[in-house]
Amino acid sequence: MDWLVYFHVLSIVVWIGGVAFVTAIVFPTLGSMEDSMAKVNFFMGFERRFQFLAKICVVIAGASGVLLFWQRGAFAALTSDEAFLLGYKFVIWLTFVVLLFGAEQRFMKILISEKTAPEKALRRLSIFHWVVLILSLIAIVFGIRLVRG
Repeated sequence: MDWLVYFHVLSIVVWIGGVAFVTAIVFPTLGSMEDSMAKVNFFMGFERRFQFLAKICVVIAGASGVLLFWQRGAFAALTSDEAFLLGYKFVIWLTFVVLLFGAEQRFMKILISEKTAPEKALRRLSIFHWVVLILSLIAIVFGIRLVRG
């Protein structure tokens, strides 16, 4: 079942790589644009396109992760350290699932109201993306630690 590892790793590379791209490339690019509404429109269009790919990758990562977990022997084979690392990875994955499959609209209303200035809204979104990216990169490190010891 080595193919599961390939699907798992590739889906995470595309998913978190996309988050990194949005965070480190798109937001700074938006900062150099003049028109605030153009910034918001560009970001929303870009995010909508990436969201479809992210949903596919999150589903593949979750399904392959569960299969790899069962292949490894599930909970019986886990040490307490490994359980913590795996639990952290699961929480990050679950956060993305919840955001991508339903809670994003509600969360956006918390971060951005109709009264929020576009510059402030983009700054809040940028900070949120940096936090999510850092937490995701930590999950990747934990995944490497689980496999490599």
